[in-house]
Amino acid sequence: MSGVVGHAAIANSDNYILDMPGTSKESKKTNNRQLPVREWMSQYKHGMIRVYRLKNQTLAKKIATYADRNYYSTTGSSQKNINIPYAFNYHLYEKPPKSSYCSKMFFQAYYYGSGSAAVMKPTSGFLAPFHLIGKINKSYAPTGTTIDY
Repeated sequence: MSGVVGHAAIANSDNYILDMPGTSKESKKTNNRQLPVREWMSQYKHGMIRVYRLKNQTLAKKIATYADRNYYSTTGSSQKNINIPYAFNYHLYEKPPKSSYCSKMFFQAYYYGSGSAAVMKPTSGFLAPFHLIGKINKSYAPTGTTIDY
């Protein structure tokens, strides 16, 4: 699916960003990656970055931990031991994902990582990055900050 506008990523700690950048930046076979915040920001500095934060920091940490342990390292270490191919598909609830893309990674982290809290609205099909904010239930609505370069 070409022409998708936007990108989604998750801060899985205070110092690292986890994403699936697509095939222009990483291999299609193992597209999930973790970068230091500064390095990630420098790769996306041409344009605008919108940062969303959940108000409930305990819940935010649970979601970040889920993303880290299911999309990067099963042990939570800095050593990557999960390799996920990059591909668009309609299987948002597939566990573990046979393939993924940036907004599917985000959706799964928020959906599964939040435990019994209904953070994400149930949905189906391909999920574009710019639709993610509308899929978060209002009671968990994040605050947003824009960083313009």
